Amino acid sequence: MSRATSSPWQRKLAAAVLLGAALVLAWLAARMLLAALFSLQAETFLEDWRAQRRQPEPQAWNIARTAAQRAIDLYPVAHGEYWQRLGRVYQWRDADLPIGDPDAASSRRQAVGFHEAATRARPLRPYDWARLADAERRLGERDAALSHALRQAQALGPWRPGINRQVAITGLSAWHRLDPPAREATLQATQRAILRGDAAQIRQAMASQGLRLFVCTRLPATLPQRHLVCD
Repeated sequence: MSRATSSPWQRKLAAAVLLGAALVLAWLAARMLLAALFSLQAETFLEDWRAQRRQPEPQAWNIARTAAQRAIDLYPVAHGEYWQRLGRVYQWRDADLPIGDPDAASSRRQAVGFHEAATRARPLRPYDWARLADAERRLGERDAALSHALRQAQALGPWRPGINRQVAITGLSAWHRLDPPAREATLQATQRAILRGDAAQIRQAMASQGLRLFVCTRLPATLPQRHLVCD
């Protein structure tokens, strides 16, 4: 005897389940698409600010902040890239104020929080840790957190040119706030950054903290391009 075919109500139930699943997927896809568009809008502002190298106007900053926040709100799960983008927007809020300025403490503290959220979403991505370290440096409050972020960035991306450059510049610029392991990570990154042709930025970071003589005594005499930062 052949197996009985499904009843009409079973077929209708299956169709309803499939339709519901399709609607949910379509809804999620629409949210993800909108999130990507808002995130792209925020990134466009960030690129413009980097090109101009000055603090953005309040109206432009508010538009970028709203776009970056909407991207996070719309995406169905924690998205590390979106969190770090919002953190970068907040870092531009008071970009012209000096490190540790109390008038910038609120926005910079929020930037740190957003970058921390990015590292929680993507704990193995060194660039998120490097951005967190720079945010901590600009805030000027938590030296242990700054050292930890630098060590994480260097440990996760020791041979990535972008990581070495960021760790070296951030570490040298905040040298007197670092613990010994973070200083060692900074020196390692400095050597590798020099090898990759970032000598001019390294020299500037060393000079800003009066570290040129000290760092040069720690660099191998056989290091190629050493003369570009030490002579």
